[in-house]
Order: sequence, then structure tokens, then C-alpha cells
Amino acid sequence: MRPLVGYLPSLILETALEHDHWEKEDSEFAGYAQETLILALTRYLAGHAPTAREMPHTAQIAMRLNRGEKLFEDD
Repeated sequence: MRPLVGYLPSLILETALEHDHWEKEDSEFAGYAQETLILALTRYLAGHAPTAREMPHTAQIAMRLNRGEKLFEDD
């Protein structure tokens, strides 16, 4: 899973560039491709962004990690 996390930003950039490509085209298929790319990106972001309820907990974990605290201790 970890190698994929580093790869996702490049996929998002590639999707944005592809959207620009389809935006220049003037066909029904190009319109469908644009809509599909936008929906896919929206679904990805919605699925990976913390909800309003999770945000304080996520921020607390991020601050603890930033201070160098360990979240889990090895026995």
C-alpha cells in the first residue's frame, strides 16, 4: 500500500492533464471522457478525505507525529 501512496499524486496530475486534452476535443466522446475523469477524481478525494467528525482526531494524530511522539509502542 505504501508505494501506491507515493504514486497517487502523479495519477491525479495525469488525470488533470488528460482532462485538458479532452477539453480541446469537440465530440460527444470527449465530453463523456471529461465527465468521467471529473467524477473519478471527485470520488477519490471524497473517499480519502477525513470527514468533519474525523478531522479533530486526524489533526491530533498529525500534531503528535510532528512532535515526534510514537503512536504505538513495540513490546
